[in-house]
Amino acid sequence: MGELTKEQLREQQMEALKIVNVYLAKLVPNMEMIIEELKGKKKEDTDVFLEQIVNGLNWVIEVFNGTMSLINEEREVINKDTINLYVLQLSDALIAHNDASIVTALESGILPFLKEFQSLAGMYS
Repeated sequence: MGELTKEQLREQQMEALKIVNVYLAKLVPNMEMIIEELKGKKKEDTDVFLEQIVNGLNWVIEVFNGTMSLINEEREVINKDTINLYVLQLSDALIAHNDASIVTALESGILPFLKEFQSLAGMYS
């Protein structure tokens, strides 16, 4: 397969943003729910739910990486290095199984990123 033309790449990026926008409409409320569970309302399936949310987050980050050139076309709206720091913070908290640190990482960095990405993706939907 040859290289994508600029137009083909842009078309694919716009399609990806439409899909991620729909997905984020589910992921964001679920993340808000898991934050409440991790703050003390833990359920039997909280850890499984958290794992599903992290898998979803990983997919969203892949889409972000693939669409970043379009999103930041006119000016840098979302900084990749900042997102990477949030992801690293979350990863460390997950490895440590530290619910308070997971909540901090989700609330301070990941959730605001997802909401901003959702709002930007919505502009292409």
